[in-house]
Amino acid sequence: MFVVDILINTCEAMGANIINTILEEVSPFIANICKGKYLLRINSNYAIERITLSSFTIPISKLGHKNFSCDEIAHRIILAQKFAQKDKFRACTHNKGIMNGIDAVAIACGQDWRAIEASAHTYCSRSKV
Repeated sequence: MFVVDILINTCEAMGANIINTILEEVSPFIANICKGKYLLRINSNYAIERITLSSFTIPISKLGHKNFSCDEIAHRIILAQKFAQKDKFRACTHNKGIMNGIDAVAIACGQDWRAIEASAHTYCSRSKV
């Protein structure tokens, strides 16, 4: 068995439909060159060439909660992030919490949140914590 990677720039679109169409069209050609058969003609959710970054800010003055001051909450958020960078068990739970927010936005926008989840978790697990 062998794998053929085909990189397709889908611009601003998610592109699953066009990618699958292209793969279905080129598979017989590739199989003929290799004198073999194709098994799968599918796109992957491991799209490492298509990384999106985002950021946001929350004023510290908005972080107070119950018996904790705004500064104490900010300090704890920073500590939780440092903990997640050092401990894979915490990182897993930390990332799950982040994905809860991303999933909500994806669902509201009609995106395939399952593909986003699969991609994010695979990307995070590609290297050691």
